[in-house]
Amino acid sequence: MTEGRTGEYPTAPREDRTEVFHGHVVVDPYRWLEDSGDERTRAWVAAQDALYDAERAAWPHLEKWQVALARLHAFPLSSVPRPRGDRVFFTHREPGAEHPVLLVAEHGAVRPLVDPLALDPGGRTVLEAWHPSVEGDLLAFQVSAAGMAWRTARSG
Repeated sequence: MTEGRTGEYPTAPREDRTEVFHGHVVVDPYRWLEDSGDERTRAWVAAQDALYDAERAAWPHLEKWQVALARLHAFPLSSVPRPRGDRVFFTHREPGAEHPVLLVAEHGAVRPLVDPLALDPGGRTVLEAWHPSVEGDLLAFQVSAAGMAWRTARSG
């Protein structure tokens, strides 16, 4: 164990796995980790989480850092507005909120267009990108759910 470490890093067994893609042989000994339903993957992730929790508990001044980070996160934050047609689009995050909401202002009123919490009350969906049309009557946006790198493009 390395100095300061509280536990051992979980072992990820290697499999003898190769596949051929477009004529190229690809060795992929950890493919099983891509299957979140695989019992081995769930056990490995649980072991990683336990290691992180133990490591984090040993960090000096953790409470001071948490207070400082909470203070930095305790203010409203808005993006640069994007005028399109007779509308203005922008994101806004309230103090303490996890994710910003995409808003539109028109005729003196502001209303939400894309609220990640409305899409996923569990809080694991993020607004990744958005782009209103030149006229401001259409919107394309991308969200990613559950911490995945895959994004879903939508329009409306």
